[in-house]
Amino acid sequence: MGEYSVQIKDIDDKKGRLAVSGLLTVENSEKIKSDLSQLVLSKYAFLEIFVQDVVEVDLSFLQLMKAFEIYLKKQPVDFSISWSFDDEQVALLSNSGFTNFV
Repeated sequence: MGEYSVQIKDIDDKKGRLAVSGLLTVENSEKIKSDLSQLVLSKYAFLEIFVQDVVEVDLSFLQLMKAFEIYLKKQPVDFSISWSFDDEQVALLSNSGFTNFV
């Protein structure tokens, strides 16, 4: 199983930065889901989410992030999501109909 990373840092008292990177595939989806569900979001008024340094990505991760986005919309926290994919990943996602992720 390849490596992935889910890290959160405080930017200031009310703002946090969440970085997700690495092998974002079905092999790691349960662990990523567990990591996301353990985050303490109540301390933030705003959360910046960065998906970066992606080694590999598949549909399971995209579904997981969509579910996390829906969850966040029900919480008292504003957020933004930035995606950083290489050209090959962008082409794959675009050709698969996932243009909102690129």
